[in-house]
Amino acid sequence: EAEAALITTWDTLGLGPITALKVAHHGSRTSSDPALLARLQPLLAIFSCGVDNRFGHPHPDVVRRYAASLQHRTDRQGTLQLRSDGQTMWRRSHLPGRGFSVWTALPPSTSR
Repeated sequence: EAEAALITTWDTLGLGPITALKVAHHGSRTSSDPALLARLQPLLAIFSCGVDNRFGHPHPDVVRRYAASLQHRTDRQGTLQLRSDGQTMWRRSHLPGRGFSVWTALPPSTSR
């Protein structure tokens, strides 16, 4: 119901594609309706999920729904930080025992 309401709001406001989206409910099987993704067209999808979590998040079907997006998974790549100057977006991640990666700009086609 919440995702359907977002679609209505998105269409009413005439909004376009987005740069980054935190995937709903850790990427559970029932999240990320294809109709919503068609409206949002996220260029970066962030899956917040624990390593070897008992629910198997994110669900493989949901990961496939985001095939057109760059993907970041906290279970594999650690904590994610994003920053932007309004033109370019940068990201870096942190893994325990490894520290922070260097700031990396998203490719120009993915910075909105």
